[in-house]
Amino acid sequence: MRLLLTLLVALCCVLPVTAGASSQGLLTRFTFTPDASPEPLTLGQNHEYTGFTGIIRMSRDASFFYQNGNGVTMSYAGGGIEWYLHFAGADGQPLAVGQYNEAGWLPFEPDGHPGMAIHSYRPNRTSTESTNLAGSYEVKRIVYDDTGAVTEFWATYEFRCGPENPLVTGEAMYRVDSATPNNATTWGRIKTLYR
Repeated sequence: MRLLLTLLVALCCVLPVTAGASSQGLLTRFTFTPDASPEPLTLGQNHEYTGFTGIIRMSRDASFFYQNGNGVTMSYAGGGIEWYLHFAGADGQPLAVGQYNEAGWLPFEPDGHPGMAIHSYRPNRTSTESTNLAGSYEVKRIVYDDTGAVTEFWATYEFRCGPENPLVTGEAMYRVDSATPNNATTWGRIKTLYR
C-alpha cells in the first residue's frame, strides 16, 4: 500500500499540466492578439485568460444585446479585470457551427449580419469597448444542454475597432475536451452533427 501511494505521488509530480485545462482535460480560455500597437481595445498587448487566472463563464444572453436570447456571452473576471465577448447569429438565429462573416457591432449590426461585441473593465473601473467593431468569427464547436444552456463553446475570431485600427485575432474555448472532434454542434440529446 505504501509503495502504491508513493508511485501515485511521483506520477502526479511529473505529469504535465496544460495551461487553461482542468483536471478532466477540458480547455477553457480566450485570447487577443493585436497585429500592431496602439490598438484601443487590447491597448496593443497580447492577452490570454484562463480558468487558472480568474473565473470564466458562458451563458445564453437575454440582455439588451439579444432580446431573443439566441446570442452567447463568454465572460471573465480575475485580478480586478473583467472581459465580455458577445456573439450572435444574423437576424436572431441561434449560433451553430459555421463561419460568420461581416459581423457588426452589437446591438447595431445591419439586418442580415451576425453581431459581435467585446468590452472590458480595468481595475480603476474604466471601460474599454469597441464601438465601431467589425469582423468575423468561426464557431468550431457549440453544445447546448436540454435547457438550452451552452455547455461547450469554441470559436476563433478577428476584428477591428474601426478601419484605421490594427486587426486583432483570438480564440475562445469553454470546457472543450481536447480529444473532441472539431466542428461539432449538439442540441440537447441529439447526436453530434459534423460539417
